[in-house]
Amino acid sequence: MKNDDLSTDNINKLIAKYAIPSIIGFVVLGIYIIVDGIFLGNFVGPEAIAAVTVAIPYCFVMTGFAIMFGIGASAHISMKLGAKKKEEAEKILKTVFYMIVIGGVILTVLGLTLIKPLLVQFGITGNLLEYSYTYLQVSYLACVFIMVRVGLDPVIRNDGFPKKAMFTVVLGAILNIVFDAIFIVFFGWGVFGAALASVTGETFGALVYLHHFLGGKSNLKLDLSSKFEDLKSELEIVKNIIAVGISPFILELSASVVMVLHTIQFLKYGSPLEVSAYGIVSYLFALVMLVYMGLCNGVQPLISYNYGAKQYSRVKEILKTTGILTVIIGLVSFVTLSLFPKIPIMLFNKTDLTLISSTVFGLKYFAYGLSVFGLGFLIITYFQSTGKSKISNFLSLSRTVVFLVPLLVILPIYFGITGIWVSQPLAEVLTLLCGLIFIKSDFKKEIL
Repeated sequence: MKNDDLSTDNINKLIAKYAIPSIIGFVVLGIYIIVDGIFLGNFVGPEAIAAVTVAIPYCFVMTGFAIMFGIGASAHISMKLGAKKKEEAEKILKTVFYMIVIGGVILTVLGLTLIKPLLVQFGITGNLLEYSYTYLQVSYLACVFIMVRVGLDPVIRNDGFPKKAMFTVVLGAILNIVFDAIFIVFFGWGVFGAALASVTGETFGALVYLHHFLGGKSNLKLDLSSKFEDLKSELEIVKNIIAVGISPFILELSASVVMVLHTIQFLKYGSPLEVSAYGIVSYLFALVMLVYMGLCNGVQPLISYNYGAKQYSRVKEILKTTGILTVIIGLVSFVTLSLFPKIPIMLFNKTDLTLISSTVFGLKYFAYGLSVFGLGFLIITYFQSTGKSKISNFLSLSRTVVFLVPLLVILPIYFGITGIWVSQPLAEVLTLLCGLIFIKSDFKKEIL
């Protein structure tokens, strides 16, 4: 589809074309993340789930930088295309590619050097330390490939190939699942096998995306042989990418901080069993969250392009339709997880009744947060897509640092384990309320 179609085609059809492949890609990503947990829970044990739960926040650091670069660049690329400035869009593509690769190399060195001391500093010991460090070593050795896959994913959708992005993620997920079975079940490699399977899938995706942009398959051309323009011009591009992308980076990094704090609090007020329960809940929370993210990332090019073309009425219609979809997803997920919590939980472990009971208890609280997360994330996506980085950054930061972190520290003092579980849904509600206030004000000034 040509970019011109984004400003004239039926909005519902465009949302279906861009959002459905994105949702499928994100859901498949969520499924193979869950499959990791299922294999570990059933063939290694609850301690392995706890170890990966400890490790995942540190993986969010590299994916956070990749998301920042990718979403920041893709929003500007779409706005340039909407303004009929393809050459400038290609300059952004080249710059963000180098940002991803250089950033990946730097994070590889820092990660392999600092991860173990950080784990020890946060009180991780024994087998939990050994397992989590093993997982992170493998992940950071593949950091460049992980960042290329994650960072170029939104860019390839903005290049007009949403289905290619979807199929790449699907095939990468299938590879991950197959190697999970081989490495964990047949070879008995445990947490090391889970990490190796994950990076195999991500590396495959990275190679596909590199072939797309370097092999002449793309609409936007990535010419690595051409020279950069003056330093001031390139730094301005970098600045603009970071300004828009910093919001999802904050969201990802703050998710990392929140998971670390959850682990610390569960170990303080409970035991490693609660960390395992939190890990299972996080797997299920992530699956629904990725549905929202797939929807919102899918419509991002539509919002950015029409905003750049000053088609404000279409921007409003896109937001309205997508908002209705997030509400429907929220209600379905809340009802399903509230009424039938044991069904997904027992996929991870069928024998440890204490673990199952603790996980059911936490999942019922987290289901409330899932019911409102999507609408809040859509509002953040709108401000990202239209270049209003200050507001999107504030909302992303509010969701965690302003609301969730204080709640995680204060509520357990009075309510113990329950206070930890309740903190997340309360923070989601408060973030949504703030977002509604901001978007109402923005509509009055610009969209209406």
